Amino acid sequence: MESRKRRINIVLGLILFAFSFSLFSYQYDFQIGMHSDEVRKADLIRYHLNEYKHPLYMRQVVKPVLFVLNVDMDNPQEIVQIGRLSSAFHGAISALFIFLIGLMFFKRWMAFGLSLLYSSSAIIAIHAHYFKEDIYVLCFLVISIYLLFQLMRKEKKWLWILLGLSIGLMISSHYKGAVFAVVIGFFCLYHFRRFKPMMAVTVIALAVFFLVNLPLFFEYNQFMADFTYEYDHMVEGHAFPITIDQTYGLFHIKKSLMPGFSPTVFLLMIGCIAFAYTIFKKREVQFLSALFLVYFLVIEISPLKPHPDFSRYAMPLVPGIVLCFGFALMKFLERWPLRQITFSFVPFILMIPCLIHTYRIEYYMEDDTRIAMAEEGWMEKKDSCYYELYSLPHQDWSYRTPLYRSDFDTLIAQGFRTAAISSFWTDRFFYGASLRNPDPKATALAEIYQAGIDCQIKKVEPIYQSYAFSNPTIYEVDLIKWRDLMTKRGISTLQRNPD
Repeated sequence: MESRKRRINIVLGLILFAFSFSLFSYQYDFQIGMHSDEVRKADLIRYHLNEYKHPLYMRQVVKPVLFVLNVDMDNPQEIVQIGRLSSAFHGAISALFIFLIGLMFFKRWMAFGLSLLYSSSAIIAIHAHYFKEDIYVLCFLVISIYLLFQLMRKEKKWLWILLGLSIGLMISSHYKGAVFAVVIGFFCLYHFRRFKPMMAVTVIALAVFFLVNLPLFFEYNQFMADFTYEYDHMVEGHAFPITIDQTYGLFHIKKSLMPGFSPTVFLLMIGCIAFAYTIFKKREVQFLSALFLVYFLVIEISPLKPHPDFSRYAMPLVPGIVLCFGFALMKFLERWPLRQITFSFVPFILMIPCLIHTYRIEYYMEDDTRIAMAEEGWMEKKDSCYYELYSLPHQDWSYRTPLYRSDFDTLIAQGFRTAAISSFWTDRFFYGASLRNPDPKATALAEIYQAGIDCQIKKVEPIYQSYAFSNPTIYEVDLIKWRDLMTKRGISTLQRNPD
């Protein structure tokens, strides 16, 4: 009987992995440059350079794959596509471990449904498409949670070793992994009350981190410069600070998690968790609550909420929400045991709108508005149309001075008559200006770009919607009218680059 259950679990795990990897890699070959950071990642690999704004795990793990597959290193598109497949693989692994955690506490079909719900959410699936570090830290976070729960059932030396390896890889994927490592460490000291195995885990984790990031010992000055840049970015904000008192601590709930699942699904999950509040008596739920509450406070308190894709910062909250939702369903099952089939299949029902939403975003990745702009011949207008950040695929334009601090008279004298601006660039200013007690810089920048949009000649909107780094709204605006309207409204350009 046990062997039959094990075989069923293995089959379901394989189905889940195949489903997740297929969903995460669908349209993986979309044109490079939609996510501007991918171009930089490819160049770092092509020219054998290191950058320490993020740890090196993602690039280190992709390099041997590129070598084995004999990928053309002069072709950044191929490099990025292999990187995206690596991201999809790590995302699928995280889904598999959500399933394994579910099997420890929930009915089999409920665990399977919860892991499918996790994979189907746009906040996970879309970010697993990019050659970016966020999905990697999420993968090792979920693995670390699984190993910790196994240790809570029965302590074994090899589990402590694996936990140290997993935490080391988590921190080696992204510096924010250190936040989770600290919370896991304190919880282990509180729960196990044993100092020696925790010291071993710490030593193993640090050894893994320094092994993965070995080049930093030879490039220490660059490491400190890059790390300091990221730290300043975190405490000062992106373009301008967005503070917790301005958003009432709800920024990522409203802007990241609700769109990442769909508002209805997210609110139903949170409602179930709140209704079944007695689940918080369980030690595992207490750990999940502490782990994700601390991280939630960190990302809400930090003024860094960078448009266009701030939702990637909220990704690590998804496992906690999904698993706590599972515990809530199990509590309902205890209260109403005759409703076992109903509660077991709730995740499958909630998965459907999430999957439809995610699929539609993925489907139109190949038809990004910036690609449509290039195909319409806008590239031929380079001498007369001033392209700003995110208005065309990243590799198709040279970075120019942002329009908000350009001299319009000089641009017009140089022959520019129109400008292309992107909602991925302007939304940050409009949102900042809409907040309570807005930063004066945000208000000034919003006024500049609103004047530009009021002079639009053409507007290219996404077929479905903008999400993450996909499908911004593009405006072609009349530069002369923009200048004249700014003069009429008493608006002048600024001097400081908001990057």
